[in-house]
Amino acid sequence: SLRQWENLREHLGLLAEASPEAFLLCIEQALAQEPDRQAEPEPPSPAMMLSISGALALLALDVDLLPKVTQVLAKLFESENVSKANRKHSQPLKVLDEVFHPQFPKTNATSEERLAALAPLVQQAPQAAWALLLTLLPGRGMLALNVPRPRILPLSVPALRTRGSSGAAIYGQLEQFLSWAMELAGTDCEKWAEILDVGQQLPPELLLTALRRIATLVPALHDEQ
Repeated sequence: SLRQWENLREHLGLLAEASPEAFLLCIEQALAQEPDRQAEPEPPSPAMMLSISGALALLALDVDLLPKVTQVLAKLFESENVSKANRKHSQPLKVLDEVFHPQFPKTNATSEERLAALAPLVQQAPQAAWALLLTLLPGRGMLALNVPRPRILPLSVPALRTRGSSGAAIYGQLEQFLSWAMELAGTDCEKWAEILDVGQQLPPELLLTALRRIATLVPALHDEQ
């Protein structure tokens, strides 16, 4: 389990750099282990989750590793089983938010490469995709750049003055985020309420797109509450 890595916590970033594929595979295998039915599984400590997420943030700088890192972060988030109110405390979700931030992404991938890495989550990890899209949709301002510097891999941290995206690229990403969010919302009233809550911070044209979509769904909408 991930708790067994506690003694290596301070060295996870170095281990991730030394063998990225093996590191990612180990996390996937730990998350896939069948829980002991005799005892309640003990989750990793917050410090451990922070270290794992930090190591994954470092690997996300690599364009080729980004798709797999994205999947592992999503699985890590879903393993936490956090409530809607506690999403903001999830370290894996924070890293995903920073990596896929539409204006100042903490990766060397282009906007097209980021969207390609994110797309599979809609089907493969819908819970994580939903939480991430609701975090990304407001398109907030710049986030602090605190990605650890690679010590082994020949990776560069995007420079502050060059890492920003153009207005058209930001709009295109927000448009795709909204499309995926509406797909995941389906006819669920609670999910649509979340979309509309963040939709007020979207460009007017995108908010109108959401309102038009919900208008077509009114007869089929349902509230599980």
